[in-house]
Amino acid sequence: MALSAISAVASKAKNKYLPYYEASVLVMKELMNITQPDKLVLRSRATEAIGIIAYAVGKEIFRPVLPFFMDNAVRGLAIPNTGDSDLREYTFTFFAHIAETFEAEFANQLPVVMPLILAGCDTTEGIEKNVLPEERGLEGILNDDDPDEQSDEEEMDGTYSLRTPFIDEKVQVLHALSVMALAVGPGFLPYIDRSLQSLSKLISFLHPDIRRATLPPLESFVIAVNLTFPPEQKWKPGVPPNQPPNLLRPETKQIIDSVMPMFLHVMENDEEKKVVAKAEECIGTVAKLLGPAAIHQYMDKIVELLVALIQTQAACQTEEDEDFENDDEAEESENLLLFMSTCEFITILSQVYGPLFMEYFDICECLLDEQFNSENAAAGFREESIGACAEVTKSVGPSIRPYLNTLVSAALKGLEDQNDPVRNNSAYLLGLLCEHGGDSIVSSYPKFLDLLRPLFQSSTPGTIDNACGAIGRMIAACPQAIPLPLVLPVFIGALPLRQDFLESQSAYGGIFKLFEINSEAIVPYIPRVVSLFSELIDNKNVPSDVQQNMVIVLRRLVQSFGPMLNQEVVPTLSPKPVSYTHLTLPT
Repeated sequence: MALSAISAVASKAKNKYLPYYEASVLVMKELMNITQPDKLVLRSRATEAIGIIAYAVGKEIFRPVLPFFMDNAVRGLAIPNTGDSDLREYTFTFFAHIAETFEAEFANQLPVVMPLILAGCDTTEGIEKNVLPEERGLEGILNDDDPDEQSDEEEMDGTYSLRTPFIDEKVQVLHALSVMALAVGPGFLPYIDRSLQSLSKLISFLHPDIRRATLPPLESFVIAVNLTFPPEQKWKPGVPPNQPPNLLRPETKQIIDSVMPMFLHVMENDEEKKVVAKAEECIGTVAKLLGPAAIHQYMDKIVELLVALIQTQAACQTEEDEDFENDDEAEESENLLLFMSTCEFITILSQVYGPLFMEYFDICECLLDEQFNSENAAAGFREESIGACAEVTKSVGPSIRPYLNTLVSAALKGLEDQNDPVRNNSAYLLGLLCEHGGDSIVSSYPKFLDLLRPLFQSSTPGTIDNACGAIGRMIAACPQAIPLPLVLPVFIGALPLRQDFLESQSAYGGIFKLFEINSEAIVPYIPRVVSLFSELIDNKNVPSDVQQNMVIVLRRLVQSFGPMLNQEVVPTLSPKPVSYTHLTLPT
């Protein structure tokens, strides 16, 4: 317990742990020399702790004692496994922390550490073949263990059992491998090919935790290669994958072609939802790093697999999950987590492709048909579906116009939903459609306003914030289509935003637009706007670019309406915002 506490304190304190560093090192040195089997648990915890301490104090402080602790950690792996000390698991944890601490310098340790890592990947110790009753004989049956006795084994497919320490160790080995590739970067490249040989076997391993842990190293390899052979320019959404600046370096293309089939294999064949979700996450990370060229040749397959997931026809959705037998709530929760991952993946693809994502817009139509419009869809699925469509709309911009009818219909339906998050996302989508829909959507503004009005009566701040965002976008897109004398009292009266600060640009942008066009409708609200903006220009929840626009508006108003504001507004500012001093009103 004491060693665990030291680890927790060092992790939290970072460099503030320095006053305790020397004493801790002395203790850990002593504990990491333990070889007695009954005390190896102390060596295990000390090995973990010193890695965390090293990361907390930094490489310059830790460098003098690094050789001692590396040597002892390596020797610890040679101690026979007692089964309950976790020494091997915590040694690999130590390697990961030291790699994070020393980064590129850790390349010097790889000739010693990587053979141990690869051996940990390849070992099959801990896998035991189950003996069937008919194979055990009378003596085996009579001497059988108590079936109610707890075991550290997990039975896999009825044929094999895995010891829990074996699973934990393997997961930690894979984590260390991923961390090392990221930390070392270019210096790790000589070990990628051999590592891929090990990972290609583990991608279909018996246990889902191990299969899931196999995916991050593949992602890390791509990042390491990209760091070694960086592109000449940053990729841009909306540019075809085969044109500059979206071209891949040959070395990057090679590693992509090695890892992408593994990710897709998991999405198509793995029977565990959490493993599939991790594969989606990894592909998304690679796509955000390298742009559409990294995934373009695989997009047809990706779309096929996404449609299967949306339609609940993927392998992980059609196999009966014994873990959730008689636990419908837990199963529904895992189903929703997978669906959230899928929607996030679709969002990332749209951000990477920009307007070119419209080639794959069938995915969004599938989302709406299968999950949003379905009578059996739970609220969480409706929320995620409409939210993903909103993010796609934001990514593709005006290119969304051919599908306005489909998306407007979904948004209006969502605004009448009984679930607040569904209504929030529907208002968000509607505002984006007004922003990017052009003239063809303006005639529907009166209907939109009628359906948005009830949201301002909500008891949920986020719902009101999203309604404000939608109104702000409508004003910014076409202010002449808004009955401002009727809308502004409700709109401005609902500000400031209280929960969803991502709507700051859209909500306050509507006010900026009215001042930009010198709308007479905003004049009666000038005192309220000055008071509102004066309070917000120091609010950390408001983005800096929005605050800058607020300052511009305030300066303009000070110049034009100084005496009136001095009389009507300044006395109400209590306390007077610090930043307001540079906007002092003339007397």
